[in-house]
Amino acid sequence: MKKYTVLLLASLLTANVYPQPDTGRNIFVEDFDYFIGKLCETHPDPYTAYGGQVGFLREKTLRREALKMVDDTLLFVRQVREFLSPLRDGHTYVALEKAAEGSARYLPVQMWIAMDGILVRDSDPADSLPIGSMITAVDGVPIEELSARMSLLRAAENRYHNYLNLANEIATDRDISGLLGYLPDTVTVTALYQGRTVTRPLAYRETRPARTNTGMFDAESPNGILYTRMLPGAGYFRWNSILSRELIETNRNLGYDTGFLLTWAFSYLDGEPSGDFEQDIARVPYLYSTFADLLDEMDRNGVENIIIDLRTNGGGMTPLTYTLVRMLYGDGFLTRRFDAMYGVRLSPLLLEKRGYGGIADWNERRGRDYLTGDMSMDDFVPNGRRPLEELERMDMFNGLAGEGTQGIPFSRSPGPYKVYVLVSPLTFSAAFHLTYMLSEMGAELIGVTPAQAGNTFMEQTAFRLPGTGLRASVSNSVQLLYPDDPQKGRELTPDHAMYQEDFHRYSTSADAEILRTLELIREREAAGREGAATGDPVNDGITDNPTGKNMQATDAGNGAATGDPVNEITDNPTGKNMQATDAGRRRQGP
Repeated sequence: MKKYTVLLLASLLTANVYPQPDTGRNIFVEDFDYFIGKLCETHPDPYTAYGGQVGFLREKTLRREALKMVDDTLLFVRQVREFLSPLRDGHTYVALEKAAEGSARYLPVQMWIAMDGILVRDSDPADSLPIGSMITAVDGVPIEELSARMSLLRAAENRYHNYLNLANEIATDRDISGLLGYLPDTVTVTALYQGRTVTRPLAYRETRPARTNTGMFDAESPNGILYTRMLPGAGYFRWNSILSRELIETNRNLGYDTGFLLTWAFSYLDGEPSGDFEQDIARVPYLYSTFADLLDEMDRNGVENIIIDLRTNGGGMTPLTYTLVRMLYGDGFLTRRFDAMYGVRLSPLLLEKRGYGGIADWNERRGRDYLTGDMSMDDFVPNGRRPLEELERMDMFNGLAGEGTQGIPFSRSPGPYKVYVLVSPLTFSAAFHLTYMLSEMGAELIGVTPAQAGNTFMEQTAFRLPGTGLRASVSNSVQLLYPDDPQKGRELTPDHAMYQEDFHRYSTSADAEILRTLELIREREAAGREGAATGDPVNDGITDNPTGKNMQATDAGNGAATGDPVNEITDNPTGKNMQATDAGRRRQGP
């Protein structure tokens, strides 16, 4: 019970931020029971992480007893997160609602994750914490110890997910209190910068720190969902959420709810929705025509390099991604056979989410004879396992047959293009699916290991807790993208992994990964010209790794989810505020 004591102390210090309504009953225990019921009937395997069903029930009982002492929503969420931490599942959670104004104060720095730790990417000049310094301790507690504590308090699919969680906890006084056991006004931050140790007292403030390190490539778009531009020697496509106008139109045409999709879209757009559906949807950009225009411009200018920026893409709807990959690789993608598997547990919550009337409806539409609670295990994508002419007709490879796709040559003859994908720990869920497919088709990854694991539980199934009204989710699926490589299935190391020293080369700019990729392209083009002049063969493989560390070339072999319209709006893996992570142009970010 020792770790409960620390949390209870932190709760007393932050109490009444989210007080329990005075109903005469413990709604937190009731909501915990409700959540456990959904977890057991929906999750593919809620037991193994606890040592089996007996261990799970023991931990559940202990947690339930602890919750009888809780009268504060913040502590309730912390308790549930701690209980779920052994699952290491980013799609199973209870989410704390956006903090009320004044309920949390903010550290005057913004952080970014490198391969070797947490970097300061923006800082108030008055506090003089150097940009690019790596945080090594907070209030004398080494970052390794804080990281170990963090892993016990919140689920993380790998160590980079844990870094991301830790950066967000450090970012506010309310959250770091759960790690330190007290609510600080000021913390002493120790950092490593150019071989020397820097220590600064930093006071938490009422307002979020302003973004000054925004990057030259991130300010010219009328929307924060997706945009393109030409860079020297490369086309550039930034996608901040696996979302587009085609998706909203397809859901409308199928009779599904579109209100939540527009709300989601407007979290990335300037201004507020008008309430007029046609007017509002007109502001959401099309994906496929935008991407096709970029490829056309590249072709006209003889440019074969394309940079796909997924660094701040926390996920969305995986079915949107298949057509995009086909546009880059043509029939080579459709005929490529992948060994990845994807299993869905047929729970009542999942069937409701997918629009089925129950298990009988599922079976009738799919020609199966499953029972409620069974696992439906299929290929991640059907590529290479069905006739090409059948695949070519499938909506998933033709823009979901959405409006705005007419005349787009999805079967166009591919470039061939040299594809570079920018990733970070924020690259999660459906964005990781796209990363996986592209890398298996030969694209190179630049940046930092995503928080998403390849072999893990997947896809949120959202619901509300009846007492507190808090948002919650339970994973309904399991994916095995790298069935023969458990380490790669835990952490996908980029081909060009970026450490602190690599970010220093580009002044820890928000454009660092872009600048690194453009430099790589220039080096290869120069080597190609030199090889052509001398007649020597040119190695056009992975030629750069300035750190000399962890260079991992990906082989080819890939896949993706089910054929259903999937309402997979993934909870941001960082949790509530994205304070530490510079999440594109998302309005609720810094």
